[in-house]
Amino acid sequence: MRKAIFIFFATVMMVLLWQCANMRAPTGGPKDVYSPKVVESDPPNYTTHFDKKKIELRFDEFVSVSDVVTEVFISPPLQSSPEIRTRGKSVLIMIDEELRDSTTYSIFFGKAIKDITEGNPIENYNYVFSTGAKIDSLSVIGEVIDAYTLQPREDVMVMLYEDNNDSIPFDSMPYFVKPSYLTRTSEQGFFVMNNLRPGQYRLFALSDENLSATYDNAEEEIAFLDSLVSPDYLVKEDADSLSADSLQANLLDIMADSLMANDSITPGDSLLPDIPLENVYSLYMFKETGDSIQRMLEAEKTRQGVLRFIFRYPAKNVKITPLTTVKEDWMLSEWNKSFDTLRYYIMDGLMDTISLKVSIDTIVFDTVSWSLAEAGIPLRGKERDLMESLRFTTSRQSPFPHFKDYTLSSAYPIDSADFSRFLLVEGEDSISANMEIYGDAQRMMRLVHELKEGINYTLFFPDSVVTDVLGRSNDTTRLSFRTDAYEDYGRYTLHIHNQSPYDKLIIQLLDKDEKLLREARIGGEGDILWDYLKPGKYLLKAIGDKNGNGKWDSGNYLANIQPEPVVYHKEILEVREAWSFETDWYIEFK
Repeated sequence: MRKAIFIFFATVMMVLLWQCANMRAPTGGPKDVYSPKVVESDPPNYTTHFDKKKIELRFDEFVSVSDVVTEVFISPPLQSSPEIRTRGKSVLIMIDEELRDSTTYSIFFGKAIKDITEGNPIENYNYVFSTGAKIDSLSVIGEVIDAYTLQPREDVMVMLYEDNNDSIPFDSMPYFVKPSYLTRTSEQGFFVMNNLRPGQYRLFALSDENLSATYDNAEEEIAFLDSLVSPDYLVKEDADSLSADSLQANLLDIMADSLMANDSITPGDSLLPDIPLENVYSLYMFKETGDSIQRMLEAEKTRQGVLRFIFRYPAKNVKITPLTTVKEDWMLSEWNKSFDTLRYYIMDGLMDTISLKVSIDTIVFDTVSWSLAEAGIPLRGKERDLMESLRFTTSRQSPFPHFKDYTLSSAYPIDSADFSRFLLVEGEDSISANMEIYGDAQRMMRLVHELKEGINYTLFFPDSVVTDVLGRSNDTTRLSFRTDAYEDYGRYTLHIHNQSPYDKLIIQLLDKDEKLLREARIGGEGDILWDYLKPGKYLLKAIGDKNGNGKWDSGNYLANIQPEPVVYHKEILEVREAWSFETDWYIEFK
């Protein structure tokens, strides 16, 4: 459906620009809600044999111009930006360079021009002229979407390059020179380039963080088309019955009818069956991961006796070497789940300072030093309470999933524990149970007991059952929770039918905010069972795992590698309590 709606809106935009129409804001209330209107331009819009140095646009009210750098685009780009200023009800464009012969220029103003009373912008106004005998009339239309989320990308630069530079290879031009034509995407991710001359072009999209109109920033995202594009006519020569006026009217009628009844439209249906459109391009935007060099992003002492190292990528092969004399068991280490953050818990309380060398293979990231002695500054509030007694952190899920392990953690490694004094109450019964310490840093505790469904539990820790490496012990602690039941959940069985060219797929279950909840890897076709799903609505996402590494991979422009394809299930899955569902998913990628 998005593709169909996209084609419709893109075509509307082109017709409006083609007719040089001026958008008006919808009426509402007594205040001025109308956009400024061009009443005259000198030279007139769509002038041929253009040879002036000044363009004047006259409006029906006083206007202002702002955000020229980000809103105004000239295609083909000029060597230097023209001066754009206002004078009463006019906007003046001063051109101070020689223009190319027989070339059609287009000045797209975006939302730069506004009335001075309410700030209503004139949107999508285009001033077009040619230094030759004719106005080029070809167009390129398309959309830019995020390669991983498939969400539209608003306000990114779209660029067309032609092979007209003898010193720079065609593929390398986006790195060094400005494009032949450029525009920005709309809020819905659509773009339209009009008044193009015939030829074959390379088509790109760029986040352009530094507004240079070149791919020269490592933080920029890019999208590109594998093949060359050829601009096309908006209305084919054989469509004589469709005048500009009737085409616009038909499109507006189609929009009203389609948006009112869009529930009946399925993906792939065309909203414009009678409009002869071709070559609607989809660009998938991504950030290259070509710079795969491991880096240490941060090293700090987060609190007394705890050091933290944060790395750019998973870093289990990183080596941290003490440069000061340490005891054999001077610390305990602990990685986070993604293996990009490492914590050191200092076990030697007599150490005053520590110096460490952080390296991988022969590359030394940094040498860091800290003072481990505390300055004796009085602590306050929660910080003081944390240091005076050992406190447990545990799950806040309510009710607690009966099929999970009930776990607790302390801020520091545990030095000793007498769990013979620990008491578990199940319902109204006191039962024999145990706790165990686990984890690399020995600061996690787990209840060793199979939980029952729908039961109230209480864990009772008398004073000083657990002591950490700082010598702190727990106060008398009582923790209560209730378990849920199997009937509180639903289950889903996915029957995967792989109709894509990829042998390996990654299937993801996401919540409504697209947070990853479950993931399965499947080769070809098969079934996936997800049990213990909370009632609610879910999204399904599939990734074509081209290289079989079990994760989504971005693209690389110079290597001509597109990001791995992604597709979402067209329906939202709804899970209910005590229900079992089955879904067939025929997976195809664009």
